[in-house]
Amino acid sequence: MICPHCGRDTERSPKLTAREMQVFKLMRSGFLRQKDIAKSLGIEPGTVKHYIRKIILVSGASNRKEFLVNLKLQGFPFLR
Repeated sequence: MICPHCGRDTERSPKLTAREMQVFKLMRSGFLRQKDIAKSLGIEPGTVKHYIRKIILVSGASNRKEFLVNLKLQGFPFLR
C-alpha cells in the first residue's frame, strides 16, 4: 500500500521512523491528542495525524480506536 501523504510503500517499509517512534512513545505515555503531540514535538498537527496513521498501520490495528484499546491493554511491545 502506498501512503498518500509521503509516497512510501508501507508494505515494504513496515518499520517506524525515528519521528514516528517519538510520536508512538508520547502516545504510550498518555499524550493522545494530536494537538498535544504536535506542540510537544514542535510540528504541525497534520503531520502528527500522518504519523499516527502509519503507526496504526504498522501495529495491525484497523482504526485509531482499536489501536488505543490495544495500546492500553498491551502497550504494543513489538513497536518499542
